Amino acid sequence: MPQADADAEARGVFAPLCADHDVKRCLLRAFSISSASRARQRALERLQRFVRMHDRAEHTTVYGALLANARTRALAQQAIDEHHDLDAKLSALAEATSRGVEHAIQERLGAYRSLLTVHLLREEQELFPHAYRALGPERCRRIVRRFQDVRAAAGAFEI
Repeated sequence: MPQADADAEARGVFAPLCADHDVKRCLLRAFSISSASRARQRALERLQRFVRMHDRAEHTTVYGALLANARTRALAQQAIDEHHDLDAKLSALAEATSRGVEHAIQERLGAYRSLLTVHLLREEQELFPHAYRALGPERCRRIVRRFQDVRAAAGAFEI
């Protein structure tokens, strides 16, 4: 199968994770356009809850499976390391938001947004297609179904 076809199939298989990524992007956008401190705080809390829920499911299902395979281990470890950096940047953003210092909020928002953008694109354009080629379509479908089950068990997230 040509790589372009495999990448297109991988996007289809990993679509539920990509949809979650889109929710992260939307929640971050909602935070960034909130000007009132109360609305901004609520938007941040929603983003933090969603990120925790998605990341826990992703770590236990997707990354767990990818770390177990030599062909996908390095990319999975890179994604995990990025999650740790993202957690630290989101915490710094939350701290700045609670203090209400606008320049600090904007600085930390920019740092978080930049890293999040790179991370999500790396997963969507590199990690998921590579996993699909390395593990095969059926294994990836099982991983994604497990991700969806874990996410559902964590509770529905209301936007």
